[in-house]
Amino acid sequence: MIKKVVTLACAGVVLAAAGGVAYADASGIFLKDTDAAKLLVNKYMESVMRSYRGEENVSFRGIVREGCDFWYYNDYNNDLIYNVSVNGGNAEKADYYVTFGSIDYSDRVYTVEARIDQQVKFKNCDETLESSCLHTFIIEQNGRNMYITNDISDGTDKILAPAE
Repeated sequence: MIKKVVTLACAGVVLAAAGGVAYADASGIFLKDTDAAKLLVNKYMESVMRSYRGEENVSFRGIVREGCDFWYYNDYNNDLIYNVSVNGGNAEKADYYVTFGSIDYSDRVYTVEARIDQQVKFKNCDETLESSCLHTFIIEQNGRNMYITNDISDGTDKILAPAE
């Protein structure tokens, strides 16, 4: 009788542990990777800087979730940045620096707050244009894949244009 009770107790512990693991996996705890979310923000900013440098075929595939509003926003702004860069004589320098603030994770969605500092120097322009802007990136996780679905900023200087 004692053997049956011990066996049932052990089985209960195993089932409870398995239930906890299944719940944790369903809520995405095992997939949480804040370093990957930071890397994704850096990949996004590198693509933006490539646009300033006037490089062709800048793509946000694998970075921004296709079909969301933010995907179309990037297509439009990539064309705009490219045209501004070409009209300004291409950027000879386009650098950025990200200072990460808080990173929240809930229900497979990251909310990444960061300050983005940009420095862009166009050829034939004496000054280096600088911008510092707070951003909140919304990143959705689908399995091991992550995609940016929005970039909410304080509205200042998202696109730098050469001085007239």
